[in-house]
Amino acid sequence: DVEFDEQGNAVRAIGFTQDITERKLAVEELKRANLMLSSVIESPDNVIIFALDRRYNYLSFNSAHVREMKRVYGADIEIGQPILTYIPREDDRLKAEVNYRRVLKGERFVEVEEYGQADARSWYELIYNPMYDTSDNVVGFTVFVTDVTTRKQTELQIIENQMQLKSLASELVLAEELERSRIAVHLHDDVCQNLAYAKMKLQMVSAELDSQDQTEHLTEASDTLTRMVEELRT
Repeated sequence: DVEFDEQGNAVRAIGFTQDITERKLAVEELKRANLMLSSVIESPDNVIIFALDRRYNYLSFNSAHVREMKRVYGADIEIGQPILTYIPREDDRLKAEVNYRRVLKGERFVEVEEYGQADARSWYELIYNPMYDTSDNVVGFTVFVTDVTTRKQTELQIIENQMQLKSLASELVLAEELERSRIAVHLHDDVCQNLAYAKMKLQMVSAELDSQDQTEHLTEASDTLTRMVEELRT
């Protein structure tokens, strides 16, 4: 503003200034929020996205999240409402709260977990990212979710198959040990005893012979039977 004297000459100028820092920061924060909301609205249909504040209240979500919450929990979700009130299973709520506390501490991480009612359990890959204000304080977080049920079921099937193979291998080893034991018993109780009996009969015949040559042949045959019995026992 300018003041003039009686002759119309400017004698003084007055200026006013205004600190618009807070307004500027608010505009930047609004832009950031709009960018987040745009990403949610324009997100791919197969990606589930939602954002929560520090009290786990909904800030935004896309249509994929609406459909999934309806399918899995039968819930009709609303902006501003706490997500945990829509999750009836206690174990699912506890898992979610653990993750929410982590991300609100500023941690970015990925989890693969199972959620849903007993008749609609699904596996999800969840990507957690904290949201910050202009002072770098965590004010909430976003969660990007992908249904990985088919992949997880395949992984679980592979693990189950591997366990079955290990079980079959153990059963095969046990069967081989039982077979070896059966053969050993047969050799000891049947074959060795028959050979020993044959040796005894040869010795009896040899004792009754007068011919030296025949006695030597029978003794040689008896010695052969002795070696066979020892080898079979080994």
